Amino acid sequence: PDGTRLATASNDTTVIVSDFSNGREPGRVLASLGTPNAGYGLSVNCCAWSPNGTQLACALDDGTVRVWDVILNPPCVVAKLGGHDGDVNCCAWSPD
Repeated sequence: PDGTRLATASNDTTVIVSDFSNGREPGRVLASLGTPNAGYGLSVNCCAWSPNGTQLACALDDGTVRVWDVILNPPCVVAKLGGHDGDVNCCAWSPD
């Protein structure tokens, strides 16, 4: 929630979390989530930060949303939410 990190989702199967705390130039990549090495091989259509900034929800082409704890080192999936018959294109957190 402090505006220093940016998460980007891609159809190349990755989510990249970058640190911009040093100003306008991107700093180090904090995490690369959803790579083929993690067993996905699926497009990541959307990502959304939790209100407290500790988790990142990622919408995938397999009909799931995976919730990553990005504070852990290394980051890990803490929930896999299903129920959709098709691709999940968007996800969002409720502030309450």
